[in-house]
Amino acid sequence: MDNKQSTIFIGNLPFSTTEDELKGTFESFGTIVKVHIPTNRETGQPRGFAFLEFETEESAQNALTIDGQDLNGRNMKVSIALGKKESRPRTGGGNRFGGDRRSSGGGFSRDRNRRF
Repeated sequence: MDNKQSTIFIGNLPFSTTEDELKGTFESFGTIVKVHIPTNRETGQPRGFAFLEFETEESAQNALTIDGQDLNGRNMKVSIALGKKESRPRTGGGNRFGGDRRSSGGGFSRDRNRRF
């Protein structure tokens, strides 16, 4: 997805949704360059969302008008796709307690035998 402004995110899709269904739903807004339906790495099953890249930004903006419309029994969530860096806000650390990986205790006492 090279051109972020011409790529839309489509969420809340039925797992049975195909590329052809998405193309049929969105082709009236403009020329579709690419359709990507991410799948679960372990099962290979679709994850319930997709990315659709249009030839122009205008086409992508026009496609936003069907946000909330039904596709096979589910109301689609349609928005301009954000890049990976834009979509995930940075949290302050790398360990499961939210601290820096280099910190030694994660805020807990080093004395494991201590009773509280």
